[in-house]
Amino acid sequence: MLYKIVSDLLFWLHMGVIIFGVLMGFFLPLTAVLILIALHRMQFFVFQDCLLSKLQKRVQGLSKKEHFLQFAVRKIFKKKIDKQEAKKLDYTLILFSIIIAILNH
Repeated sequence: MLYKIVSDLLFWLHMGVIIFGVLMGFFLPLTAVLILIALHRMQFFVFQDCLLSKLQKRVQGLSKKEHFLQFAVRKIFKKKIDKQEAKKLDYTLILFSIIIAILNH
C-alpha cells in the first residue's frame, strides 16, 4: 500500500517536472532554459538515467527496462510506445521548451 502511494506520488511529481520543463520558457529567460535543459541532460551521462526514474524503479513504480515516457503514455493514454518513440517524444518536449523560450523573449 505504501509503495503504491509513493509510486503514484513520484509519477505525478515526475509529470509536474516535465510540464514545468516544457512551460518554463514562459517565465524564464532563454539562457536559464538552456542551462536547465543542459543540467537535465547531464544526469543521463552521469547517472545513466533520470534521477526520478531511478527512484521510481527502486520502489517498483516503473519497470527497469521502461523509459518514463513509455510508462506515462501507457498510463495516461492507454497506448504503448517503443523506446524509439519515447526518445522522439523526449526530444520534442525539449524542442517545445526551447521554442517557447525563444518566442517569449
